[in-house]
Amino acid sequence: MSEYTPRHSEYQPNERHHEHLEQPERRDDEPAVGFDPEHFPARPGIWAADDSEAMTGQWIDATLEPVDIETALDGRAIYDTIGFGTFVLEPGENPEVISRVARGIQEHGPAFAAWAQFHDADPDMLAVFREQHLGSFANLAELGRNLIEASGWSIEQIPEPIRPWVRIEYAAAAQHEIAVSTLVLLPGESEQVHLFRGPDREADP
Repeated sequence: MSEYTPRHSEYQPNERHHEHLEQPERRDDEPAVGFDPEHFPARPGIWAADDSEAMTGQWIDATLEPVDIETALDGRAIYDTIGFGTFVLEPGENPEVISRVARGIQEHGPAFAAWAQFHDADPDMLAVFREQHLGSFANLAELGRNLIEASGWSIEQIPEPIRPWVRIEYAAAAQHEIAVSTLVLLPGESEQVHLFRGPDREADP
């Protein structure tokens, strides 16, 4: 991610103060910083504070225009996020990147977060997300099942008397298909995986 030092301004945003609480590792939907549960932060959102030990700060809607994010940051850094999935924001992240990625996640979901992280939020790659994304799956086994079914094969093709003794390793099938193809598999949160088209292989000489 690119380095960025937000400029200071005279604008003072209408903050809600939050107590900073130390918490163990969290899911993406569990902010590490304490907050009023009646005013849950917008998703995707960023937590801005003067430093990592600050007792107060502000949740900022990350889908705002870059200039509005810059103004709301008011010289502070980002010390927590919510709704960004597997995309990692640096404390001094560029508001352009924050807004672009947040809006993509808002529109397309967690697969966009994985794609943005894989390509370091490259604008050209983010622009082709829709045509490259082939699907998202709860886990490798679900992906394998879909790939096998897409090939036209089904369990019904196995003689019925021996079906009870047949076990299909769907996860292994998915791993094999990815290994022998140009498909790109990116991890999501928990066991979720996101499937994308990969670069076209050059024809053999």
